Amino acid sequence: MTFPPKAALAAIAALAFAAPLLAETPSAPVYSATGLPPLTCAETAPLSVEHAAIATARALVKRTPIPTAMTGPLLGGHMGCAETLDQAEANIVVMRSEDFVLQGTPGRIVYNESSVAIALGPNRTPHRSIESPGATDFRCSWPSIGTRSARCEAGVDAAANLRLIALAAQEGQVAGLEVYPALFSDGNGMMDADRPVKLYNSAGKAMELHWNKANMAYIQYLRSLMFEGPEFVAIINGMKPGDYLSIEAYARGSDKPTIRRAEAGALIGQLNTALALAEALRKK
Repeated sequence: MTFPPKAALAAIAALAFAAPLLAETPSAPVYSATGLPPLTCAETAPLSVEHAAIATARALVKRTPIPTAMTGPLLGGHMGCAETLDQAEANIVVMRSEDFVLQGTPGRIVYNESSVAIALGPNRTPHRSIESPGATDFRCSWPSIGTRSARCEAGVDAAANLRLIALAAQEGQVAGLEVYPALFSDGNGMMDADRPVKLYNSAGKAMELHWNKANMAYIQYLRSLMFEGPEFVAIINGMKPGDYLSIEAYARGSDKPTIRRAEAGALIGQLNTALALAEALRKK
């Protein structure tokens, strides 16, 4: 469930930040995870139906509290704690949480040490998300980019090898699409760093980038690519309902590209949601 999508992203302002604008960088030390007090909860929401079914199937019973220095509320909601699963769905964790309503959409935040995971929709709880947002949740943090900024990301695929990135700051907003090489391989191959990675819409509007040759090792050690800026916004703006955004890349030794696609309506709705969350979470 997302906020109502906008028809276009033309209102996004290009911020005068040092490149790469949206690449994952160490977050500013907003909160320290050392010496945190034990997590205390006046009330704790149990595992959601979805998570409870997974926990039962995997015989997960141990509950580990995750302390945080963040007290909240970040979005003016109701504070408490919630049981959830870690990203690997291998452990049950108890985390400080906030139930909120933003632009008429209900949601729940769980608080990590220095970031938050957000699920939208009634009676949903996000996974504990630190490295990856997955395909249904949002991960937000407060990077040292821009003035009073917040950064939210959403995975387009289940493994989040294709991620929408939204940055909101006092100076404006930036949107981008981060692509990991694992999107095109099972992890045993290598991508061709001499061939471009191409992003294009159904109308043929396109842009190209290259993998970083300095990191040309097995695929899991390659750095991601970040499609952003005016060219990226023009590609997104050129999409109509039912269109697809396509990304193609070449494996080493292959003459044919591997192509991955994302549907326009879902992608634009997800991106606008990430931008709305980032704007709401940034320090005003």
